Amino acid sequence: MWKNIMLCSKNLLRFSFIRSLGISCLANNHISREYSSIIHPKPRPRPKIIQVLSSRHKPNIFRRVGRQFSASPTDWQRLKPVTDAVNIASSSVSEDGEFVHVTWDNGENALYPYAWIRDNCPCTKCFNINEDISERLVPLNEQNLNDKASATTVDESGQSVHVIGTDGHSSPLDASWLFDRQLCRKKPLDGYQPVLWNAHDIEKAFPMFEYADVLQDNDALKAWLEALKMYGIAMLQNAPTKELELIKLGKRVSFLREAMWGLISSIKSKPNSYVLAYTPKKILLHSDMMYMSLTPGVVLLHCLSLPACTGGENWLVDGFYAAKVLKEKDPQAYDILTKVKMEHGITGIEHGSYFEHRMSKPTISLNEEGDPVCISYHEHLRTSNVSASSVEEVAEFYRALKIFSDILYDPENMYKRRLLEGEIFTVSNIRLLHGRDDFVVSEDKARHIESGYLDWDEIDSRLRVLQRGK
Repeated sequence: MWKNIMLCSKNLLRFSFIRSLGISCLANNHISREYSSIIHPKPRPRPKIIQVLSSRHKPNIFRRVGRQFSASPTDWQRLKPVTDAVNIASSSVSEDGEFVHVTWDNGENALYPYAWIRDNCPCTKCFNINEDISERLVPLNEQNLNDKASATTVDESGQSVHVIGTDGHSSPLDASWLFDRQLCRKKPLDGYQPVLWNAHDIEKAFPMFEYADVLQDNDALKAWLEALKMYGIAMLQNAPTKELELIKLGKRVSFLREAMWGLISSIKSKPNSYVLAYTPKKILLHSDMMYMSLTPGVVLLHCLSLPACTGGENWLVDGFYAAKVLKEKDPQAYDILTKVKMEHGITGIEHGSYFEHRMSKPTISLNEEGDPVCISYHEHLRTSNVSASSVEEVAEFYRALKIFSDILYDPENMYKRRLLEGEIFTVSNIRLLHGRDDFVVSEDKARHIESGYLDWDEIDSRLRVLQRGK
């Protein structure tokens, strides 16, 4: 009794402390070790990248292994500009001094407000720039927006321009950096345009990589992450079948994201478990943790043990492709699923602490350009709450959701592949839906899967660094 009281008190204090700080430090000691050898591996020969790709998906991302890319810079000195060999042909100041006009040697023109130039001035008075970080030094409230541009000077090579203000301040601007930041122009996609697929497409173009190469060679690491961004799915093969191996993979990118159950979730099949994932029963299509505002970006599924059995194939569906099909088939249904929010929820207990998570989101979330950026759909954890403006709209929502569900479960769109021992599925959790067929075990051996999460922010950061050759 006293033990239970002490446990509840400890959890209550822990919960209050976490709520007050807005953070949680839950990692166990055996999980939070630093894998410095993983982050800074020794050089190895060029990796063997397994590829099963069709000619219809050219240009092929796997042929870019070893090619140098430049990242979109976030400061002035550490990162290379995206555009190479673009120089300034001429520059001028508007009559009122509000704008600076630049003409490039390729014939393009651009206009920049002086207020924007002054706010982003990279001189040592305005920015603290070193090898590791770039930080603005002058707050906006100390800037005088009445200052205007008075003159510009382009160097002889055309690689930079100095903009002089009426207060005498000189702002040195790199030509390529300035070209990459033409205002009000649609930003590039970093070369990672999603490749949408159905079951037939991905069967002919399923990206697979050797686990050891990804762990030790930066070219293989970059190729794997690029495949993940473009296809939403990639397989790692021949990984050790030992527990917590996913932590090494997470450290290779950045770090794993922690969930209620910890860094790693151990999923072992148990005939009488009350949780579907721990049983041989069918697991319907879903994306993980749709009941959270910050949904994990990528799911890692590592097979440690697979008994002899019938069934048990994993399901993978490209949600972005399904959304495209829905939009073409029934635009009204597509519109409803992008606006009406559906709630997902979960309650339970982990490590002695109760939790209850709920979140309402559109089934298909769009970006500013109107393209899908997240599919929120979990068959098992959909609740009865639908955020519609009327009862009639709720009925229309269910009609639309049924059409979308039919598209998701269409055999033409569902790729089936059993996850074998030593394989790791890496799946975009905001794009793909995954599930699993039921199975019958024919030997005394549990099906053992470990899962973990990565966030897209960390993957994108790692890719930018890899593109700079670091």
